[in-house]
Amino acid sequence: MEGVVFALKDSLEIVAQLGVDCRKIIASGGGAKSDVWLQIQADIFEREVYKSASDEQASLGAAITAAVGTGYFENFETACEQCVNQPQKVFYPKHENVAIYHKAYPIFRDIYTHNQEIFAQIASTLSKLD
Repeated sequence: MEGVVFALKDSLEIVAQLGVDCRKIIASGGGAKSDVWLQIQADIFEREVYKSASDEQASLGAAITAAVGTGYFENFETACEQCVNQPQKVFYPKHENVAIYHKAYPIFRDIYTHNQEIFAQIASTLSKLD
């Protein structure tokens, strides 16, 4: 679980480098049913993680996009204000866990970087299954 969240942290850092301001992390779907999973995210991201009030966040996002696209709502901000419920629960980083993950994250990055050739070999092998 930590490895997956470390990889998500990499993605958040790339998004930040592109100049996108991620103000709030909202978890939804099957993974959001696990408090342990959400706590790990809060600890590794070193930020609050909000559990969505909606189980079908992706469908809601598609419906909001369609409503804005057809002119039902003037913009996404208005649509979200009217359609999105406030998160049910907030997971706050636990400082003792943050300290451990802060030390482990560079190790994960080193392992990932050193295994890129192996990942390429796996991808090449799996692409031949078609």
